[in-house]
Amino acid sequence: IQGSALTTITNFEGGYDVLSGNDYATYRNEIATFKGTGQPFPNGADPENLLDIDWTDQIFKSGLRQEYNLSATGGGENIGYFVSTNYLGEDGILVNSDFERVALRANLDFKGFNEKLQVNVSTNITRSENNGGIIGGGSFRNGAGGAYLNSLLAEPLVPSLDFALSNSTGQTFSNPFIDVTKDFRNRVITNTLATIQTSYKIFDNLTFINSISANLRYNNDNRFAPGEVGRARLDNGISNLTSQRNEDLVITNYLRYEDIFSEKHQLSILGGVEYSKFNF
Repeated sequence: IQGSALTTITNFEGGYDVLSGNDYATYRNEIATFKGTGQPFPNGADPENLLDIDWTDQIFKSGLRQEYNLSATGGGENIGYFVSTNYLGEDGILVNSDFERVALRANLDFKGFNEKLQVNVSTNITRSENNGGIIGGGSFRNGAGGAYLNSLLAEPLVPSLDFALSNSTGQTFSNPFIDVTKDFRNRVITNTLATIQTSYKIFDNLTFINSISANLRYNNDNRFAPGEVGRARLDNGISNLTSQRNEDLVITNYLRYEDIFSEKHQLSILGGVEYSKFNF
């Protein structure tokens, strides 16, 4: 029996320097003066009524990754086995994001009837689940760029952390904190691959082989973003439910004849049939 464990702490180190609340207020007021319009921040940063927020600090945090492995091998004269399992769990550096995967692998080998019969069974099962919103995209149109891009471009001066109205220029304000806390995505993927192969030596030179293999794949992807999330603002909310199922079966039967003659010539003949069905 063997086992291992690994724990890792991760931090977000890829941020950019952005304007503070005071610098941003001065910048916006200077533009307004140049254009001859009213100043959006006549009281500057106005700490009594406005919060000075670095949005990247609000959407990123320390992450924790844990991985555990356990395996066992054994058997006897005519039978052998191998079993292993793996668990991976990660609490992401983005707020409200996590990933979890569990994997199981098992092999069984059997010999009998004076080694005329051999049976090999193998199974591999994995299940993963991913939770988290949309963090990036191709544009910033109405906040469609996702939480990270929004955190770099969003105004730092707002009345509250969950503010989701218009900014100082009258444009739609895409709140990065709302993007990560309310933009929901859950994806679950399950894969199962199982094979059983049986061979029987009818004569010394003739062997019958049967193989049955099944591959099952399931994918469920659920997304929901309420109207206050940037990318869903124009549609007043977005919901997508996707489910995929793939199930494959392959059965093979064949005979194999092998012989060596004149001590230096080898003859090998293989013939059989195969049946396959996909998405059964």
